Amino acid sequence: MFSVYHIVWLLICSVIVISSLYLIKRTDFSFSSIVNCCMLVSLLSECVKVFSVVKMLPLSDGKGFVPYLELNHLPLHLCSIQILFILFLRFSPDNSPLKRRLLGFMYPSCILGAAAALLMPSIYTTTIRPDQSFTHPMAYQFFIFHSMLIILGISIYREYRSSLTKQDYLNSIIIIVSLAVLFIYLNSVFSVPLYEGGEVISIENYTNFFFTYNPPVPVRLTETWHWALYLVILTAVAISLLTILYIPVLKRSKKDR
Repeated sequence: MFSVYHIVWLLICSVIVISSLYLIKRTDFSFSSIVNCCMLVSLLSECVKVFSVVKMLPLSDGKGFVPYLELNHLPLHLCSIQILFILFLRFSPDNSPLKRRLLGFMYPSCILGAAAALLMPSIYTTTIRPDQSFTHPMAYQFFIFHSMLIILGISIYREYRSSLTKQDYLNSIIIIVSLAVLFIYLNSVFSVPLYEGGEVISIENYTNFFFTYNPPVPVRLTETWHWALYLVILTAVAISLLTILYIPVLKRSKKDR
């Protein structure tokens, strides 16, 4: 984290975000057009990711090969599931109540999730080395995709800030906590335990979607209470940052009462 390569990518991402937002404002780019662009970038991003990391592995019986994508590359992180939300925005009617509620959640989650990913890029610990930052397709996929999410989150606020409410804020907290709880279970489902005498003695491999198993920074959790405390801190930080983004909305709601 924060190697020279990482810092250069952060500068590139800043230029992408700032220039894109400026261009959108100057050209009166419609929100539907922004969603269309984000959908295309998201689908292209997933194609690049899949074909960059997929492996052709032999069957155990030796009768052939099959493509295999490691579990940690599944689109189940907070930023990755935004792809499904973007597709829903693109194809759902404008008067859909669910679409309206989803926008209230995507506004903070796109910005916060993508910003956290850019500051703490997991690809450097799971997929590529820092010296591959400008030679491996996954680096371009990772940094450009997350820059796009920040642009989308800010665009949602620009377009819908007058209609965002305190209820959207509360819904966002409920959704983010609910997803975190769900992914605690899913991380357990995807884990590969080792048994001895019918009891689990260790974990051979595991996923860390939503970072509910381990922190995104090198902090070692060795006791159950360490993990419980980490979850409390993670939840508090997430709610605090979400609250900061919703401060203008909460202030307006207070004035309207």
